[in-house]
Amino acid sequence: MEQKETLNFAENPETVISGSFRKHMEQIGKALEGFEKADVKVLAPTTKEAINPDEEFIILATDDPNKPPHKLEMDFMREIRKADFLYVVDVDGYVGQSAATEMAYARLKNLPIVVAEIIKTFSSEISEEAQEILRKTAAGTLGISDISKEKIAELKQNFSNLEAQNLTKKETMALQALIKKLLKDLKSPPK
Repeated sequence: MEQKETLNFAENPETVISGSFRKHMEQIGKALEGFEKADVKVLAPTTKEAINPDEEFIILATDDPNKPPHKLEMDFMREIRKADFLYVVDVDGYVGQSAATEMAYARLKNLPIVVAEIIKTFSSEISEEAQEILRKTAAGTLGISDISKEKIAELKQNFSNLEAQNLTKKETMALQALIKKLLKDLKSPPK
């Protein structure tokens, strides 16, 4: 009989917060503070201070400003790989291209994904197929103002009952394509 893999939280969980740093840094900052108070280590971002708040790709005060955007995104994905779960700040249920791509990466790594709000819409840059896969990946909803030690304990309990779901080859390819597209877009100079 095949043993099902369950998703486990570390004793002292770690997370990465995803979302639009350009549009929703205030809410991302509140989530960062909430997780810190709830004893959840935030691997990225570690600050809410942007050095270029009006530009398309936000560089944080803790980032190397000389590093190209696609390399900064790859660093961010490396932090996702180390996390126990990905938290998506999807204000008004909207998920942009970067956050969707980070969700895709987390899903490929079999990490639980928690959203601040129920997902309503995605960036038009995200294929319908990828949207459908990503909608199913949210393992829970935790509002920014609801982040607390008690809610984290509930998430830990819920995750301990989750079984890792295998992706089909087609689903894997759709999520990989999303990641490759964002990295390629970030590598290309702005038009």
